[in-house]
Amino acid sequence: MSNPPIRILHIVGGMGTGGAETLIMNWYRSIDRTKVQFDFLVHHKEKMFYDDEIESLGGRIYRFSLSNDHNIFRYRKELYKFFVSHPEYKIIHGHHSTYGVLYLSVARKCGIPFRISHSHIASYSKTIKGISFYLLSRFYKKYANIYFACSLAAGHYMYGEDKDFKVINNGINTTLFGFSKEKRGEIRTKLNIPDNVLTLAHVGRFHDQKNHHFLIDVFSQVCKLIPNSRLLLLGVGPLLSDIREKVKALGLDKNVLFLEQRPNVQDYLSASDLFVFPSLYEGLPLTLVEAQASGLPIVCSDTITEETKLTDNYYILSLEQSSKEWADKIVEVSKKTIARDDAHFIVRRKGYDCQDIANQLICFYSNLLNNYKNEK
Repeated sequence: MSNPPIRILHIVGGMGTGGAETLIMNWYRSIDRTKVQFDFLVHHKEKMFYDDEIESLGGRIYRFSLSNDHNIFRYRKELYKFFVSHPEYKIIHGHHSTYGVLYLSVARKCGIPFRISHSHIASYSKTIKGISFYLLSRFYKKYANIYFACSLAAGHYMYGEDKDFKVINNGINTTLFGFSKEKRGEIRTKLNIPDNVLTLAHVGRFHDQKNHHFLIDVFSQVCKLIPNSRLLLLGVGPLLSDIREKVKALGLDKNVLFLEQRPNVQDYLSASDLFVFPSLYEGLPLTLVEAQASGLPIVCSDTITEETKLTDNYYILSLEQSSKEWADKIVEVSKKTIARDDAHFIVRRKGYDCQDIANQLICFYSNLLNNYKNEK
């Protein structure tokens, strides 16, 4: 009789379509679930984008209300009861640094032997809320005893220069995101975009961090140079209505397509000609890995770690440069002839395929428990 799978408890804000959540799902789809099974502790009561898929794959979702009611005392009490009543979780894998000080400290108190802290970001918003989250995250590492990061920059940000941590690359299904001429034609036909029309893409939550206001300023300048250009925006978030209003005010309604959440992001990348990403800060953006696997040239901000550069068609600009300078660079790059067919092989060779990373995680989790059992 075979052993039951190791159950890993991932702790996140909620399983929406953010970068970290999509990353975890990439692992989850790829991992051998006869050996390792993922469960999720989330901080929202409402159902989210990936919940149905998680349950279809055999995962359990435990919903806490901290993000809804902000009741820290009740959360800690309920968390203690949860860990005591679920001794099957010997490994917790935390992805939410803001609440990390809470759940990791309770986990340590309950004697959970392996408490993984996973850093997905390399800076923070310079707002009161952002500074508060930053200060809370400083305690994230205190109660963990295993340290992961999506990049060297994210690890140094969260843990400091002197802490040992393991970089886990932000893996994707590189084959899925490979360029498809067929899908390019299908999507362009669906969106009524002729093949010779310059089409830019951006994938990201409508949040201050992603810098959509500047992105629209840049695209407005692009349209002055190439009037028939298109911009595909994939994502949702609190600033969506503000950006819609800005696009309308600039008279770009016919040029900017708000596509919100799409299950087939890879097809829209194939349909595009260039990926623009002027974020204020990131860890190592999954969307840039996906775009490079599709063979898209990248124009992005210098706030993003150069570890993200996996292909040669990757261009870095300062956010101190004007929207006109960004537009000039975009137009310049768009005129280059770029072969896209083999890009996903390059990304895989660089270590960013989720199947390879899922196999590494199986070994890592298994070794932890085997050593733990041997020591006992």
